[in-house]
Amino acid sequence: MPRSKETTAVMTEEWTRKDALFVEPRLQALGVPHGLTARGLGPMADAERRSAASRAAGVLEDVPLVLKQVHGNVLYETALENSGKEGDGWIVGPGFLGGVFAADCLPVFLWDETLRSIGVVHAGWRGIAAGILEEAAGRFEGRVSAAFGPHIGVCCYEVGPEFKDDFASEFFKGKNLNLGAAARARLETAGIAAENIGVSSLCTHCCEDDFFSYRRDRQRRNMMAFAGLPR
Repeated sequence: MPRSKETTAVMTEEWTRKDALFVEPRLQALGVPHGLTARGLGPMADAERRSAASRAAGVLEDVPLVLKQVHGNVLYETALENSGKEGDGWIVGPGFLGGVFAADCLPVFLWDETLRSIGVVHAGWRGIAAGILEEAAGRFEGRVSAAFGPHIGVCCYEVGPEFKDDFASEFFKGKNLNLGAAARARLETAGIAAENIGVSSLCTHCCEDDFFSYRRDRQRRNMMAFAGLPR
């Protein structure tokens, strides 16, 4: 069934700066330790900086587990033995922090009303085309919510004509791809209600003081999106 313009419109839900992190309002209200690191914390390839990020979220004893990201559709349950494996997301259970790197791609969080686990996903155009968002949504039941953190906006994301093989024309503005709208449509198709999906309008490319951007800087310096649940 064709989607109406109303269901494909991206409803924004703004993340706010809280010291060294950007935080999402619904997750903050639920008391979930989480965040997207601001540029001021430095590149997150460094383990000590990742530790500083978890402390900024109020978690003193745990450091976010991270993966070797490959722009695919593989997710892992958080466990020490999975740290460093190839993949692009976590399903986080109690007592762990899961983290993914991003520097233009979408940092995505998913959770259901039971809050027994939370998904933390790195979703670039390749991962979205490969179905990582549908894979993540399928790990939850009942009333599922999602949040897309700051990412490169349609204002700055010019792409080649080959992208039209993977994304419908409605997600383009001239040569520019609206990655957030395309990702949102994927989650709606996977069964998540439109009103439960929040999309940040903050553009990592535009906001140089706050975020790294691979497309702008041409350097591999990443923020980290992470979340965890109490033990």
